[in-house]
Amino acid sequence: MALACKQPIALAIKIRWPAWATNGMTVAVNGAPQTIAGRPGSYVAVERTWQDGDRIDLRLPMTLRTEALPDDPNTVALLYGPIVLAEKLGGDNLTSNGCYAMSNASMLWTWAPEVPMFSGDVSILPAHIEPAPGKPLTFRSVGVGRPHDVSLIPYYRMHHQRFTVYWRVCTEAEWRDVAASRETAALKRKQIEPRIVDEILFGQRNEYAHKLQGKDWKSEAFQNRVWCESARGGCFEFAMNVKPDRPMSLQCTYWGDEKETTVELFTGKEYPSGPRAFDILVDDKKIAGRT
Repeated sequence: MALACKQPIALAIKIRWPAWATNGMTVAVNGAPQTIAGRPGSYVAVERTWQDGDRIDLRLPMTLRTEALPDDPNTVALLYGPIVLAEKLGGDNLTSNGCYAMSNASMLWTWAPEVPMFSGDVSILPAHIEPAPGKPLTFRSVGVGRPHDVSLIPYYRMHHQRFTVYWRVCTEAEWRDVAASRETAALKRKQIEPRIVDEILFGQRNEYAHKLQGKDWKSEAFQNRVWCESARGGCFEFAMNVKPDRPMSLQCTYWGDEKETTVELFTGKEYPSGPRAFDILVDDKKIAGRT
């Protein structure tokens, strides 16, 4: 930074020492190093009589670091100096305009890939992140990504696809439990898939093809799934394809053990606390339910 002064002036110039610059900051005036007093997150003062054309040079070493969520020390973001790093998760199942969210939860209404995790101690995680040779501001985890290591680029370079800036850091035992759960779910899906005649996936827009309608009902996103709910006395219905020449089974997934009253954000409407009571009917005949 060069100064323009109409005449010499005695002045203390205060320079911000960013909180992320924990490896120190150096200040030089006209090439001469200056003695500074301060700490990251404060200001340092350079006081002298300044002349026209004087030049101030700053050096702020950037390092890899983590920042945890305020309420969860094991869910962290990775940063290089002030730059937030992100991983690409691809654009599968996004429509041509699916890059744009209509609300803060609208992207939960489409299928999303599993976000990788890190295994190990949060405090040494940066030591397992290395620069990618020949690619400025590009990094890759080494040996700690589960189920695979990840590539990281600045968040500001991320466009038109899914991404993540937060990672869960777990122990190896915790990861084995997660992996086993994912494998069990995938195997179950693989086994049942050839038998599926039809399915309705709330939030993935195929509910329109199934003529979804009802009274006093709504759809909401929860735990990366979308569900339908009706208020007391309400209902919702849809049409499913069947094979009339053979016995058919209906498989439903539901929640119903909520312990608190749900209040709708904008209307203030209250929904009763669980356990929920409901009936499941096929062609107006009750086949299952919960009381």
